[in-house]
Amino acid sequence: MGKDYGTLLMKNIEAQISEKYDKAYLDASLPALALFERLGFATVRNERYLMEN
Repeated sequence: MGKDYGTLLMKNIEAQISEKYDKAYLDASLPALALFERLGFATVRNERYLMEN
């Protein structure tokens, strides 16, 4: 049911980054993990941050 806006945005961002850099590292929340994996990103490290509320 999604409109793939996230995918379109990420592909555009990737294209812009790749003009200047060979690699990109990003921090992502757990809910975004599926999108990034679908786009070919790989998890390098998992960390847990305790938050209030």
